[in-house]
Formats: sequence, structure tokens, C-alpha cells
Amino acid sequence: MTLYLGESAGARILQFGVGISQIGDNYQASFETWDVLPAGEMGDCIFRSLGVSFAYDNGYAIGITPIVDGIALGEATFTGSGSSVNGQAQYFFAQRGTRLACQVRTLSRNGNLRWYNVQWSGAVLRVWP
Repeated sequence: MTLYLGESAGARILQFGVGISQIGDNYQASFETWDVLPAGEMGDCIFRSLGVSFAYDNGYAIGITPIVDGIALGEATFTGSGSSVNGQAQYFFAQRGTRLACQVRTLSRNGNLRWYNVQWSGAVLRVWP
């Protein structure tokens, strides 16, 4: 899988980890997942939580925002110290809907963060073929 970054003040698309470096100043990373539709285009689900896994060194501060049917719910923030290759943050919420996406962002630059995965949990109530 390849991660691409878009420039906010221009029109460049950059491949992550290739020719990009940041020295000194803090910066923020932010990404949004594509929608998942576990019950189909017109199905019905209850979404219960989002889990984000990552590796970090020198601590982390991240925010997770679930987006259900295009509407962003409140952001939950998570912080930690030290270093780990098994960082995990889980945001519990309960929202009924058809599609789910997630925005994840760094809140401060403590050390390096490497994102692994974003998963959801919930239940399918009604499937639409």
C-alpha cells in the first residue's frame, strides 16, 4: 500500500516517505479513510467503535473523528508517552447509519508516528442487496 499526501497550499501530490523531510518545526498529519458500507448502499448498521493502530517513538497525541453518513461526530483525543510498535487507540461511540469513515490527525509533533490500520466494530441491522 502506498500513501500519498496532497499539498494544502498548492497542487502537488507527494508519495509518503520518498524525498520528504521535516527538520525542526512541528507539523501535523491528517488523513481520512474511504467510506465503508458493510450493509450495502441502502443498508442499516449500528457503528460502535473505531480502533487505530500505530507505532510511535517519544510519545504521541492524536485525534480520531468518526464520520457517519457524511456527518462528523465529536473528536476524541489520545496521548501517550514512551515508544512502542503496538500503539492502539479505540474510540467508543454508538451511531446508526449506512456508511462510516474516519479522520485521524496528529495534534502535536512529539516523535515519529507510523500508522498501521483503522478498524471499526458494530453490527449490521439490515442488508440491502
